Amino acid sequence: MPVITEDRKKDLLIASIDELIHEKPCQQISVSDICMRAKTSKSTFYKYFASKEDAFSHLYVYVTPRVMRVMPAILVADAPVMQKYWSITHFFPKRSVELGYEAVSYICQCGFAAQEHPFFKGKDDFQPISDALLRKAQELKEVRTDLSPGQMHDLLQRMLAGMTMEWSSRKGEYDLVHELFDAMMAMFGAKPAFGYLDILGEALG
Repeated sequence: MPVITEDRKKDLLIASIDELIHEKPCQQISVSDICMRAKTSKSTFYKYFASKEDAFSHLYVYVTPRVMRVMPAILVADAPVMQKYWSITHFFPKRSVELGYEAVSYICQCGFAAQEHPFFKGKDDFQPISDALLRKAQELKEVRTDLSPGQMHDLLQRMLAGMTMEWSSRKGEYDLVHELFDAMMAMFGAKPAFGYLDILGEALG
């Protein structure tokens, strides 16, 4: 079981949902199903989550420990700055593909109902690193934009959310990771000497 949060019981509940979404439609998964798979009680479930929908929105929390594991290797790599930035960013669309378009669509609906976007959970964890990398990329002329690093970061977050929702509504008919890479590079005016599959630290992720 992957370590997601600092609480093993919460991790187990999230991991159980992750397994169940590949076995039946999200709408058919009940709190009882989740608790049965996690071998825990409903009272434990409601200790961590307000509802089933709230629990589903935490499926993107998996991204944080993955990124943190490979971050040191990425940051010290002898590579273009934007390749480092993409090596971090790609984990978010990659997670959507792992979940599948049906689950992502359901998670989006849960987020709308709660007036909170699931893709933005934990985004502030990476803001300082994102700002530092984008600022360096501007200094080295790897990107051509007058936007501040913070503005670029926020714009990318919204583009990621919008493209992911479109991808899920179109039933995953295109390569989300590749399309996001192309859109990001076009938005930042970047012409990198690497491809979207050239991920630093991939073996560690």
